[in-house]
Amino acid sequence: MDIPTFLRDNNLLSPLFFLSTTIFILFLVKRTKILVFKSIENLPPGPPQFPLIGNLLQVGDKPHVSMANFAKKYGPLISLRLGKQLVVVASSLEAAMGILKTQDRFLSSRSIPAAFQQKPLLPHSLIWSDCNQTWKNLRTLCRTELFSAKSLESQSILREEKVRQLLDFLYRNQGQVIDIEDVVFTTLLNTLSCIIFGKDMAQFADHGCGSTRDGLKESLHQVIEYGGRVKDVGSFYPMLERFDLHGLTRATKKVFDKVFACWEVVIEERRVVVGSTTWSSDHQALTFLDRMLENGFSNEQIYQLVMELFVAGTNTTTSTIIWVMTELIRHKEVMSKIEQEIQKHIISDQIPISQLSQLTYLQACIKETFRLHPPVPLLLPHLAVETCNVMNYTIPKNTKIFVNVWAMGRDPTLWDDPCRYNPERFTDLKLDYKGQDFELLPFGSGRRMCPGLPSGIKSVEYILASLIHEFDWGVPNGDDPSKLDVNEKFGIAMKRENPLKLIFKQKCYKDC
Repeated sequence: MDIPTFLRDNNLLSPLFFLSTTIFILFLVKRTKILVFKSIENLPPGPPQFPLIGNLLQVGDKPHVSMANFAKKYGPLISLRLGKQLVVVASSLEAAMGILKTQDRFLSSRSIPAAFQQKPLLPHSLIWSDCNQTWKNLRTLCRTELFSAKSLESQSILREEKVRQLLDFLYRNQGQVIDIEDVVFTTLLNTLSCIIFGKDMAQFADHGCGSTRDGLKESLHQVIEYGGRVKDVGSFYPMLERFDLHGLTRATKKVFDKVFACWEVVIEERRVVVGSTTWSSDHQALTFLDRMLENGFSNEQIYQLVMELFVAGTNTTTSTIIWVMTELIRHKEVMSKIEQEIQKHIISDQIPISQLSQLTYLQACIKETFRLHPPVPLLLPHLAVETCNVMNYTIPKNTKIFVNVWAMGRDPTLWDDPCRYNPERFTDLKLDYKGQDFELLPFGSGRRMCPGLPSGIKSVEYILASLIHEFDWGVPNGDDPSKLDVNEKFGIAMKRENPLKLIFKQKCYKDC
């Protein structure tokens, strides 16, 4: 029998894995005298399990697809055993509401991937910490200073400047084949770094230039890659977690330390300024770093929060833009409608952010892309803090919980012709992605809903509108654009399996 891809890719069949498994088995024999899982009454149904490994071999390297297939056979709420870890997966509107709304209070903790288990930093985490007062304070600070309507308005000039730099780079490279993901990622990273630190931290250039700024971009890519490796022995057998058998925690810490060393210089420079006698309480903070320093943040608190803002603010937003571009390249008639909409409403050379609200068909395309290609197909994992009931099934304490929004986006009971890319379904259907309409939950819902939604959507709309307004896009080598692949790569965000390489030329509206 072939070895599943995720086992090969993550070295689960290495001698170290077999050694750790042997230790684990002996430990079970000594402590419990049994080698089977203790049954729990009234769990959600699920596929048959193998001794010790449970359903690990059945999940594969695209768990959102496997779990969607399980749901078709066993129902909208299923249970699995991944090693020793009990997992419950919701794949319907009713099941999602039960987890994210009805029982949100009891199911709102986090199951933390191995890569992000940096013990000294976790108490300062916005994404992974429990719903305690520190977490509430962090969310309030970010909503007020970064994601509020007032903050987004104040960031408009900066966002327009960064997109202008993106367009200037593309003007200089017309006729070349580009990896659109890289230039979008760079734009988002620089937008965030200017908001937080007041300076660019990446550049549009080859990765081989060796500069410090490119080093940050590469480091973030590494963190994202490590965070997406969910098939870790310690995740399945918690008693082995401390040994970090795949080295993910150590590898991520090494990258963190490298990045933090660069940030420390910037932080200390601003700490001196903010702490000086000339800095009064009514002095307007120039950056988000200033605001954190005013609130007495330690370096460790700043490191953790900024790293999470960078990872979340670049990764999923880039992924969404790339998937929209993929579908627009595949569907020329949809691209044409967006172009006509932009020409109708935009008369200036560069699109003002204030006019994005007029581009309703573009917004429909983004919603349709969220439906078919949600950036986090299983959302971030929840953890039950108390035993509770969902759909008359028992969800025991410490159960890991996923909501399969990818499966919900393909549910024929919710959507007509669900596998067809059809933005028109959203021109009449008044559904939104802000957590109230459970048919469409790319950012989740409830107390763990992504607080950066307003900023992320603003970036998606503005970058897409600008790219479409300025350039005609196509695939290299005269290939048929309608045949462009939509193969997925599962990770901390769902990306294309193959990079999106495109050719482009400047549009001619008047004189060229």
